[in-house]
Amino acid sequence: MLTSFWEDEPNIFVVGDDDQSIYEFQGARIHNIIDFYKRYKNTIQIIVLPQNYRSSQAILDKAMQAIQNNRQRLIYQLQDLRLDKNITAASLRFKDGNNAVKPVVTEYVNVLQEEADIVLQIEKLRSDGIALHDIAVLYAQHKQADNIMALMERKGIPYHVKKPVNILDLPLIQQIIGILRYMVEEQKQALSGEPVLFEAMHAPYFEIAPTDIALLSLYIQQNRQKDKGLGYWKLVLTNKLLIESLNLNSSKALIRLGKNMEEWQRVQVSLPLPMLIEKIVYESGIVNYLLNNKDRVWNMQVLNTFFEFVKDCHTRNARIKPAELLRMLDRMDDEKISLPAQKVVQNENGVHFYSTHGAKGNEFEYVFLIGCNKKYWENNKGSTSEFKLPDTLTNTEEDVEKTYKTEVARRLFFVALTRAKKFLQVSYAASDNEGKSLETSVFIDEICPREERFRYSLPAEEVVKHLEWAMVPVNEVRIQLAEHTWLERTLQQFTMSYTTLSKYLHCPVTFYYESILKVPVLRNDALAFGSAVHEALEYMFRVMKEKNGTFPSKEQVMKIFISAMYTEAASFTSVQFERRMEQGQSILTEYYNTYIDSFIKNVEIEYRIPRYMLNNIPVTGKIDKMEFEQGECIVVDYKTGNPDNAANAFISGPNEKDPLGGDYWRQMVFYKLIIDNYPNQPWKVKAGRFEYIEKSKKENIYKQFYIPIYVQDETIVLQQLKDAYTGIMNHDFNKGCGKEDCHWCNFAKKYEIIRPKVNETIELDDL
Repeated sequence: MLTSFWEDEPNIFVVGDDDQSIYEFQGARIHNIIDFYKRYKNTIQIIVLPQNYRSSQAILDKAMQAIQNNRQRLIYQLQDLRLDKNITAASLRFKDGNNAVKPVVTEYVNVLQEEADIVLQIEKLRSDGIALHDIAVLYAQHKQADNIMALMERKGIPYHVKKPVNILDLPLIQQIIGILRYMVEEQKQALSGEPVLFEAMHAPYFEIAPTDIALLSLYIQQNRQKDKGLGYWKLVLTNKLLIESLNLNSSKALIRLGKNMEEWQRVQVSLPLPMLIEKIVYESGIVNYLLNNKDRVWNMQVLNTFFEFVKDCHTRNARIKPAELLRMLDRMDDEKISLPAQKVVQNENGVHFYSTHGAKGNEFEYVFLIGCNKKYWENNKGSTSEFKLPDTLTNTEEDVEKTYKTEVARRLFFVALTRAKKFLQVSYAASDNEGKSLETSVFIDEICPREERFRYSLPAEEVVKHLEWAMVPVNEVRIQLAEHTWLERTLQQFTMSYTTLSKYLHCPVTFYYESILKVPVLRNDALAFGSAVHEALEYMFRVMKEKNGTFPSKEQVMKIFISAMYTEAASFTSVQFERRMEQGQSILTEYYNTYIDSFIKNVEIEYRIPRYMLNNIPVTGKIDKMEFEQGECIVVDYKTGNPDNAANAFISGPNEKDPLGGDYWRQMVFYKLIIDNYPNQPWKVKAGRFEYIEKSKKENIYKQFYIPIYVQDETIVLQQLKDAYTGIMNHDFNKGCGKEDCHWCNFAKKYEIIRPKVNETIELDDL
């Protein structure tokens, strides 16, 4: 573009390296160089700089072994120039091979061992007197280094990193969004936002003790039958006399929150969106809380980034309201579009962490290039927040997709290798931490034959030490429970069901919130859809029994399903509702047509087993269907999910990978226990069957999973039942599972209600 301002022969100097062209998504493409050459080839003067004053020759040779596999290089695209791009080390320190260290390619058993050994090597370098700022850890994606940085932080090893963070994933912004979501839900339908309100109450800036919220939950449970006004949190928060009468530590904060929520709800329609957000941020105490927080600079940066985004939305649409903002944020989440802020952990004297893009322009004595597996390199989809410039703007043609991506990734790999001056280790893991094999990047094969790779496995004692550092209670989820007397009162009539057993086994904290406090939980669309389908199937068999074996018509079954869907409407967005309505009518019609003439009619439907004592444990259950044929009972449970996604792990008994056994397996064994031992009934369960209502898309058949039940299965589940009941009666549900996908453990972290662990010994068996 600039050259068009000059005559045919502009006096211009251009520098470029095709092998380090890693910003193509910004338009910096190799074809720019080629086009420039072709335009001025008659007068152009080309100077090649083959000397490298940074790296040793051994490191440069490895880099060249990789990049020579790219076909989109100038030496191939402009062959008439006969370019020589074989780089040679020119630094005097590496003359005659002095000070050079042979690069190492290391294969680790798994990711955990790779992370542990990198930290151990860094510790060794520090003890040998190597300055930490001369060390760099490079990677394709930031998340690959998260565990290494966390471990270094716990060990007190300083580091420096700058990486983009999606602020929409941060607890602070999620909490603000939660307040807006509650207001929108309440505007659509009064008292429909209870699940959102319950979570929002735990935000630290509201200064409400979690134990007070728990006590209120128990109080509501025990009194809602007497007073309907106690059935909803919104009504409780505005009941000043009730809150003051309970002598709670957070009475004033609860009353203040109730008033604020009412006020924000009232003005959300009249105030411009930025003013509403500003009002919430200040009146909630968020700003004051952040300013007194140790990470106040970063947190205020996050808050300001979000506020600027809201103002920008308002500038484009002055009529935007919270509901529209939430729809926009939900779409961004679905499309994985981030709202980035640059987070910097500033320690110039620490180990440097860089993505391969971020490392460009830097150099270090010691470089560890980690995680060189295919999924992070050739298969890396990249960030959806990076927008490519149109090909027409740079006058280039798109390469074949796969080759294009691989060559771009190889140039990144080349850049990473050439950041090292003296020492270079390139590493990858043979499997993930679950034992699943990981495919090695093709770039590893290009720079090092398999027989020359160093295969390393940490000694067992080092793995144990690493686990001690990595898993001691920094991230443990441990909460403070409601008062002992209130819990005792609630547990007096407690009964074990399959659901409560599984919840407790998987996560005691989840059990506490959902089965003890019985907090309001917003059903997702999948659960609501499943409930509607179950209601239609129950109706079909119930009518059949009432009419002595004659099933209702298909149209009648559809009416029940449609009615049930409207009952569950609050759990769907408008788009979800239409999609699920169409899906349900389609699969129920096909299911009805397929099986209506072959259903077993000797059945019990939605059979409820009332509370009774099984080995001194109160139990109960509700079974979808029991089929009786030739004196045997088969327990049937309907499933509405995708049968192709049904994991065998769900139906397997205890094994090394899952010592508790699968959920489906436990469910059927539990049902057999409570049916076979229920007094005064003659049934004995032979087996269980899970029946999917929707056909497999892969095989075009209805899938059924048959689960035989053996004596040893009953023994195992009965022991699980005893252990769980004992733990529950001892109030042993203050420690969560800590899993990344656990809603209530994440809730405890998000709202900062995890309490420190006190005077507890950590056993190695727990790690």
